[in-house]
Amino acid sequence: MSGVRWQTGRTRNVDKGTEQNIQEVLHFISSEINLLRALHLKGYPLKALPHTFKKLRHLRYLDLSSTPLEIFPPCISTLHNLQTLSLWNSEIKSIPDSIGDLHNLCTLNISHCVNLTSLPSSIGRLNCLRELDCSRTKITSLPESVCTLCNLHTLGLEECFFIHELPQNLSDMKSLVNLNIHGCINLTCMPINLRKLKQLRTLPIFIPGGKNNCTLTELGSLKLEGELQLKNLQNVRRVEEAKGAQLSEKHNIRSLKLSWVCDSYITSVQAQDEYDSDGNEDELAIATIMKTLLAEDVLQSLQPSKSLEELKIEGYVGRALPSWMNLSLSNLVRLTLTCCDFEKIPTLGLLPRLEVLNLVELPLIKHLGSDFYGGVNAFSSLQDLELNCLTNLEEWCSAGGEQFLPCLHTLTLLDCPKLRALPSVFSSVEILIMNVDDKLLLSSLQHRGFSNLKHLKMKNYDDKDPIPEIVTERN
Repeated sequence: MSGVRWQTGRTRNVDKGTEQNIQEVLHFISSEINLLRALHLKGYPLKALPHTFKKLRHLRYLDLSSTPLEIFPPCISTLHNLQTLSLWNSEIKSIPDSIGDLHNLCTLNISHCVNLTSLPSSIGRLNCLRELDCSRTKITSLPESVCTLCNLHTLGLEECFFIHELPQNLSDMKSLVNLNIHGCINLTCMPINLRKLKQLRTLPIFIPGGKNNCTLTELGSLKLEGELQLKNLQNVRRVEEAKGAQLSEKHNIRSLKLSWVCDSYITSVQAQDEYDSDGNEDELAIATIMKTLLAEDVLQSLQPSKSLEELKIEGYVGRALPSWMNLSLSNLVRLTLTCCDFEKIPTLGLLPRLEVLNLVELPLIKHLGSDFYGGVNAFSSLQDLELNCLTNLEEWCSAGGEQFLPCLHTLTLLDCPKLRALPSVFSSVEILIMNVDDKLLLSSLQHRGFSNLKHLKMKNYDDKDPIPEIVTERN
């Protein structure tokens, strides 16, 4: 039976009813069960709490998640023994200064409160706070007082799209282990001295440069785990900065994304004056070459640990990929190369655990051949292959061996208009994603090139156009 659950050493349930009924029950609980320790009100139609609620002086745990509460009930601030408060997914619009009176609060969950835009500075008085989750709110900034929370272990800001900066004194939070800023797409810079956070393990995003001119060397001494994205690598000015990140020593990083923003590579006013002001083509050419060479050196210096399982490189302007991509990533499972300007893809076919390979928007790639495979029986574990928007790809050769891509289950082949022939039949492929007007693939389908195909997904389909006969036969 679902219902209000309270706890005093045993658990009882009361059916969900109207708000009036709930208010009556809460009035009874707060008046008659003074020793109540935990109260679960998730999903109840509450718009307020009764004034008698402040009598629950022994309450330790209060769950008001998924309730229609818009105004923070003042009586909560009188519950001085409260240790856990969840307002997850509620309609709360603001948090009052009185929140700072909950001196024993250890966990505050206000994630998914989409009407919440700010936190009061009094949040810094919650000296016992260990977990603060503000994820998926509309908070635009955190008060600097957050940095005084010396016991805070976890700060959740996942998908806080409106945050542009983090508190400047974040490095004062010596107990911080998890700083979840995954999905903070408008974050423009990092606070200074992050290297001082010796306990930090989770840092999904790091942005060099910006207002504080932070460098990748801040990461050198941090023992990070899980996922890491290095954004705006065009801001790295010296190879030594990239080497200082010491990525090869971070054996607990499982997923790494390295991204450049090509059109903003030369960002300083001095650089623009030097290369752009007089319109000198020679100087512009030199600037481009320097940009390319620096990007190559930076990427070479960002060699990850051999334990890495997922790698994505985006916006890279170098003409060559680093040597460490060939064989050193023996545990790599997923690789994505997108929006890059390199002219040749390194030998990837010998990566023993590679299951997913996405090659997207690589305009300079013309040939996939023996250098790509590295020998017969290449890509022995590959299950999902995407070739998407390789607009100049002309030739895709077979690797040889007994069977071509023996484990391939899903093939995505989109917008490769110059490709003249397929390398082989695809007897293991069960899912094919293609453009509806791709004559090469339509011909292969007609000649049983995909003998075990079970699902055909069409792109660029217009309801006004007739469906090719071979496609209707497949369906």
